Amino acid sequence: MRNIEFIVNGKHKSLSNFYVNGKKMTLVDRPDGMRSAFAQVDGDKADCVIYKTHEYGGKLWWLFNILYYIISIFGIFDIKQDKSCSVVDCRFRLNLTQDTTKAYISICDVKEDKFAIIDTIAEIEEFSNKKYIDYIGVKRRNILKWIKIAIFLGCLIAGIAVLIAKLG
Repeated sequence: MRNIEFIVNGKHKSLSNFYVNGKKMTLVDRPDGMRSAFAQVDGDKADCVIYKTHEYGGKLWWLFNILYYIISIFGIFDIKQDKSCSVVDCRFRLNLTQDTTKAYISICDVKEDKFAIIDTIAEIEEFSNKKYIDYIGVKRRNILKWIKIAIFLGCLIAGIAVLIAKLG
């Protein structure tokens, strides 16, 4: 059984989807401003996955977004969601040689295509480490914006028509 301590510098929403050998990791805030997670792995290899998708992916993206828009009373009680349509795909394997290993993960700047810089004494096999904008998601977001405007205007016109019918 080998122990790994992941120390993460930088905050990013995708770190809620952080897995080591299929087990979800929970990051804990440290006093120095960084966050850390501990993992115990059997064997000499640790497969690590960090990913983030956007809400405009999937087959029924339009249905869930429109239903949520109506339930939130036309966006009044809507929570702030990430509208950037950015996708993170970071997969790497640590080949462990010691019983206890520290792995430092530094989140890169927004303007870089690389998601993170991983520094550790263990050997690293990096399969993918990228962050990009999903332009299909951007197109879907724009379509959804116009659908929301049409729904709002339709309800507004229906409300005015009902008000005129009751008064007239």
